[in-house]
Amino acid sequence: MTNNVFSPSEAGLGIHIITYSYTNEIGCSNTISQSVLVYDASSTDLSIELISPVNAPNLTNSENIIVGITNEFFNNATAFDVSYSINGGETITESVTQTIEPNETFNYTFSETADLSEVTTYEIIVSVIESNDMNLEDNVYTDSIENYGNLMLMPEGIDNEITTCQVNFCDNGGLNENYSDNFSGVVTFYPENEDNMIRLTIVSFALDYSDYFNIYDGNSINAPSLGNYNGFSLNTDDEFTSSADDGSLTIQFNSGSYTNDNGWEALISCYSLTPVLALSQASFNFGETNLEIPTEANSFVISNSGEGILNVVSSVKVMVIKMLFWL
Repeated sequence: MTNNVFSPSEAGLGIHIITYSYTNEIGCSNTISQSVLVYDASSTDLSIELISPVNAPNLTNSENIIVGITNEFFNNATAFDVSYSINGGETITESVTQTIEPNETFNYTFSETADLSEVTTYEIIVSVIESNDMNLEDNVYTDSIENYGNLMLMPEGIDNEITTCQVNFCDNGGLNENYSDNFSGVVTFYPENEDNMIRLTIVSFALDYSDYFNIYDGNSINAPSLGNYNGFSLNTDDEFTSSADDGSLTIQFNSGSYTNDNGWEALISCYSLTPVLALSQASFNFGETNLEIPTEANSFVISNSGEGILNVVSSVKVMVIKMLFWL
């Protein structure tokens, strides 16, 4: 300050605090301060954040890296570099010629994609480099992105249908975050093969007591209910298997607006109905008599009467033996 006049050229570039003090004729005094920024006409301030990818299942070996660059300053920003690196590996740098006006954000997609196919967590560091950037604190952004693998998140809406025989299934928060408040979704799982039935096996389960996980034995919420669950009412390895004609199970999930929890993880698989055993795959005897079974037969008659024990020896698991008696 010279003669109570602030001179930007004398103060130089940067932020300066100007303090004004006043004392009146009876001795009362006060002060007030104000920050003044002195900047060059070519100065900029660019910030950056990672837009994509996000935590998700089934990330690939060619994921797009998308960043958002915001012009935080008063001047247009043109011609700058952006870069990214993954887990401390090679830094990929590309040049951007886009002009970004003050207070605007430009999303840039790198031409070089990233391999995120391994099921793990990746540390991605993105940065923006501009020679006249006067604030370097917001030029670098770090985020952790997880590839969940073969994982399906609970979808919103009511018209969701999935055909599968192998998928990990969890709430919309993924494996590491709580599910959302005010969530509502319905999904129906169908088996890949006509003679299979969908089976749901619980891995973990933790809901707020005001939220509900409903299971239906069929392809809609109008099918017979297999139970309405909340809190910690399901345990690891609890199983639900469809008995519907099409082998489907329907899951409905609703959360409230107050509190939430870790949610659930479950395995969706297919249960194969046991085929009819050809009797030639087993040996039978009734009492002391060995029974002769025709090749590929699936039934036979014990014609003699009397008491005895029917013994069955099979190389495969026998689920059901049906026997008919008549007088």
